[in-house]
Amino acid sequence: MKNLFIISLLFLSSLLSGQVALQVVTEEWEPYNFTENGELTGISTEIVKTTIERAGLTPIFNVYPWSRAYYKAINTPDTLIYTIYRNEERENKFFWIGPINSAPRHFLYKLKSRDDINLSTVQDARNYTIGLLANNYAHQKLLEEGFHETNLVINRSADLSIQMLLAGRIDLFPGDQIATSLELKKLNIPEGTIVPELQIFETEAMAYMALNRQSSPVLIERITRAFEEVRAEGLIEEITAQYNSSP
Repeated sequence: MKNLFIISLLFLSSLLSGQVALQVVTEEWEPYNFTENGELTGISTEIVKTTIERAGLTPIFNVYPWSRAYYKAINTPDTLIYTIYRNEERENKFFWIGPINSAPRHFLYKLKSRDDINLSTVQDARNYTIGLLANNYAHQKLLEEGFHETNLVINRSADLSIQMLLAGRIDLFPGDQIATSLELKKLNIPEGTIVPELQIFETEAMAYMALNRQSSPVLIERITRAFEEVRAEGLIEEITAQYNSSP
């Protein structure tokens, strides 16, 4: 018991001195988190970095496909994940810190040439094949809506879903308006080739950073307190405005 108490004190001392490395995982998802000129950046990234710096912690950032980042965050203590939408399915799997972004508008996208696809509700999409990322918000939400895995094609990245749509291998894919527009431009897809068909999941979720449930209570408290300071000082709005004003 005495040894456990000593170990706990040593861990707390290391944490307070910033020597304990915080694992941070994310995905490539412009403009929220993406690599540019070899450096991880984006709206959410800058908010997370500012928060962790304010907390006096030493982060180790890793960029993975979403499903791997999500798995690591759930199963590895002292691991933080972002940008992640908060929903009922995920609620008890993490400690939530945020929100860091307001919810963008989400759509189901199709080829403009597909005049046969006309959706009035999300349920109408059950007649089509949808490409998406494993365990992302859209995947979990569609399962909640009663969609079967046979309707869904799981991809490692959003750009793969776009390529499959162009090739006629899927009918639809979900995406938020901002990120999807940037992805289409990056892939040099002519404007108007892929269009939004139906708005979905209206303002139901907010974007957060989240910590593994087995993370140190001291770590959770420090990051939470640092985030509240960053938010109170208006730094979230300041960082967001910098990206919104970029050409």
